[in-house]
Amino acid sequence: MPVGLFVAAWATYWRFAAERQAAFFRRHLGEPPPWSDDEILQTYKFTNAYRASDRVSQYLIRNVIYRGPEATDEVFFRTILFKLFNKIETWELLNRELGELTWDTYSFERYDRVLTSAMDRKETIYSAAYIMPSGSRQNGSTKKHRSHLRLLERMMDDRLPDHIATACAS
Repeated sequence: MPVGLFVAAWATYWRFAAERQAAFFRRHLGEPPPWSDDEILQTYKFTNAYRASDRVSQYLIRNVIYRGPEATDEVFFRTILFKLFNKIETWELLNRELGELTWDTYSFERYDRVLTSAMDRKETIYSAAYIMPSGSRQNGSTKKHRSHLRLLERMMDDRLPDHIATACAS
């Protein structure tokens, strides 16, 4: 790519990012719409420029990460479990049906039963915000949620929380 084209693309990207951020602040301050003159920002929805500002991320921070046992493996387990589905209603369903969600008390069969029952009732257990591949081909499962539960089990069995904590401490 010629340098001039790269610089132009980079400048366009940052102009858009700056305007998106400015629109975020206008909306946050309670100004009436439209929050931008940019036709794309007026027409399409985008995630918050600050990911921690969106409703689901705020729920994750307040009700998942900081509620429950504080051991590294438990915080990791809760966070990844929530993010695999990224849906408040799924988290609350699991809590309601299973009680406090911990790695120490985790049971594939119990979690699968709750999630399968929800799907049988035609409830949506995944957020439409983004698609999280499940690796179901490798796991041999026909149900995405089962593959996600197996993936989480593998992360825990491989002691991934400890490896991350060690890497962060280095």
